[in-house]
Amino acid sequence: MERDITNYAVVAHEMSRGKLLYTDIAENKTPVLYLLYDLAERLFDYGPQAILALSLGVTLLTGAGLGFLIRDWGGGFQEVSAGLAFWILLSADLGLQANQPNAESFVNTFMVWGVWALGRASKTQSVKSCLGAGLAFGSATLVKLVAILPAFLIVLSHAWRGAESGRKRNTWAWVALAALGLWGCVGAYFALGGRWDDLVECTVKFNLRYFRPCSVLPSVRLNPLRYFPDATTSLWPAWLLAFLWTWGTDHPRRLEWWAWILGSFLSISITGRYYPHYFQLLIPPLCLASCWGWGAAVQWSGPAAGLRRSVSWAVLAVTVSLVVPPYRLDPTQWSLLKYGGDPTFIETREAAGRIKALLRPGETFFNWGDESGLYFYSGQDPVVSLWGATGLDVTDPRRQARVLGELKAHPPDLLVVSNGYLKEIRSEGPVAVWLRGHYSHRPLVAAGVAFTYLPLLGSRLERERPSLEREGGV
Repeated sequence: MERDITNYAVVAHEMSRGKLLYTDIAENKTPVLYLLYDLAERLFDYGPQAILALSLGVTLLTGAGLGFLIRDWGGGFQEVSAGLAFWILLSADLGLQANQPNAESFVNTFMVWGVWALGRASKTQSVKSCLGAGLAFGSATLVKLVAILPAFLIVLSHAWRGAESGRKRNTWAWVALAALGLWGCVGAYFALGGRWDDLVECTVKFNLRYFRPCSVLPSVRLNPLRYFPDATTSLWPAWLLAFLWTWGTDHPRRLEWWAWILGSFLSISITGRYYPHYFQLLIPPLCLASCWGWGAAVQWSGPAAGLRRSVSWAVLAVTVSLVVPPYRLDPTQWSLLKYGGDPTFIETREAAGRIKALLRPGETFFNWGDESGLYFYSGQDPVVSLWGATGLDVTDPRRQARVLGELKAHPPDLLVVSNGYLKEIRSEGPVAVWLRGHYSHRPLVAAGVAFTYLPLLGSRLERERPSLEREGGV
C-alpha cells in the first residue's frame, strides 16, 4: 500500500472509534475523502479488503459516468466503447499509481459526474441538474482542494459557450450556490463544534506551508518536461488520439474539454511537485478525447482514411503494451522498481509484524517518520493527534505542544524511527528533544534498511534487552 492510502485508512479508522477529525487525529486533506474510507471500512471491515473494494467501486462509478458523458456529448457505440477501453487500461496504470484509491481517483469520479450534470443542465435548463453539478464539483474540492481549478474553468467555459447571457448567469449561479452551500455546511459543522481553527490549520495553513506554488513557473520554464515525467508514458497514446480529435473536428464541447485539461495541469503543478498520482487527473479528459479521436479516425472518409484507422488501433495496442506488462511483476518487485530500490514500503509491512511481536497488550509505539502503514498493518492506534516528522516540522506551535503533551502523558514503549528522518530527530524541535531524552540511543533489535527500534528508558523492553539479544532480536 502507498503511504497516502494507509494515511486515509488509519484516519478513517480512528474516526470510526470516536476520534474527531483534525482535532484528535490530524491530516491535511479535506473531509469527504476520509468519509469515503470510513464508509468502506464499515462495509468491508478494516484492512486491505476495504481498500480494494473502494478502488473497484470508484473505478466502476467513474467508468459509468464517463460512458454517460460520452453519450451526452453525442457519442455512439464506437465512441463509448473506445472511451471505456482506454479508461479500463489507464485507470489501472501502475506507473500513475492508479491501481490504489488515492485522492485523485475520487476527484475524477466527482468531476466526471459534474461535467455530465452540467451538460444535462445545458440541454434541459433544469435547476436540479445545475444543483447536481454544483454538488459534484463541491464534493471534488472537499476531496482535494486543488479540484477548484478545473471545476471553476469548466463552469466558466460552459457559461461562455451559452447562447443567452441570462441563461449563462443562471447556470453559473445555481452551480455556485450548490458548491458554496456544501462548503458552508462543512464549515458550519466544524464552527458549531468549536473546531474551526483545527479545520483551517490542517487543510489550509498546513498545505500553504507544505506546498511551494512560487516554484512552479520557474521550474516549468527551465524544464517543461516536468509536465511529462516517465510515469506518464502510458498517457502518450491517448494524447495522440486527442490531437486527432482537436485537429480533425469542431465539437461544440471542445472548449470545456480544454478547460478541463488546463485546470488539471494547474492542479498538478500548483504544489511545485510532480508526483505520479497527480497525473491521474488527466485520465478522464484524455479518455474523453481518445474516444472522439477514435471515432473521427474510424469514420474519416477523406484522404489517408485507412492510415487513420490503423493509427487508432495501433494507439490502443501501444496503450495495452504500456499498461499490462508491469502486472507480471509481484508487488515487491514493482515497489523496488518504482522507488529506485527503496524498500520502505516493503519493510513497513514486515516492521509491523516485528512491532506486534515486540509489544504486549497495552503497550504502544510511536513512529518518527511518515509511515502510517505501521499502524495500519499492526492494528495499533496512533498515540498522538499528529504523527509524522514532516507534519511536526511544519505544523504550528500549538499542535506541537499538544503532541508533546500526549507523549508525556502516555509515553509509548517503543520508538520506531524511519531512517530517512534521522536528521529531523536530531533537530532542536520540542518533540525531537523530548524523544532523544527519553529513549535509548541503542537500537533494540537488528534493524532493516528502513527503521530503527528504540525502547523507552526504564520500560519492559529496555529491561529485557539482554534476553531479546540472546534470542537474535524477535
